[in-house]
Amino acid sequence: MSIPKRSLRGAVAASAVALMAATTTTAALAATAPKLHIRAATLTRVAPTTWRGAASSPQLGNGQLTLTGPVTFLPTQNADPKPGALRFRVTFGRGWLRGCIANSVFLRPGNRQVWDGPGRITSTSSSLRRYRDVHVHDGGLTPGSDLAHVAPFVMDSPVPARDAHQAPC
Repeated sequence: MSIPKRSLRGAVAASAVALMAATTTTAALAATAPKLHIRAATLTRVAPTTWRGAASSPQLGNGQLTLTGPVTFLPTQNADPKPGALRFRVTFGRGWLRGCIANSVFLRPGNRQVWDGPGRITSTSSSLRRYRDVHVHDGGLTPGSDLAHVAPFVMDSPVPARDAHQAPC
């Protein structure tokens, strides 16, 4: 069965137009997504799967950050970390943000456990709805001598280019 050239050209043109529209929409959404920086000087493990500490954001002011979920620290530098799903909630005077992070912890020289992973804000208070669905990236450092603290802990947007192909959580 052969496809007439005219039909094939039309299908290719329609596909190209659809691809350009999707790319333009994605680029426009990325360009309009608000920037966000949240930093906790120190998060303390308050339960086996809960970390909590004061946080600050140039966009939202001071608040409180809570992470929940398992964090696996690696015993050797050659170990391959498996991402763990962390949930977060940050409360500020103006409202709150909730989301998830696909966090991995890597053992680095100097016995440093380095947190790293893509995430996304999944829900917000109505006053902070402009941040809903914003993609973020986490980072932190836990010294091997003190596995009960991560200092500093940061969530940022826009995300690094390496996160573009990863599902956040």
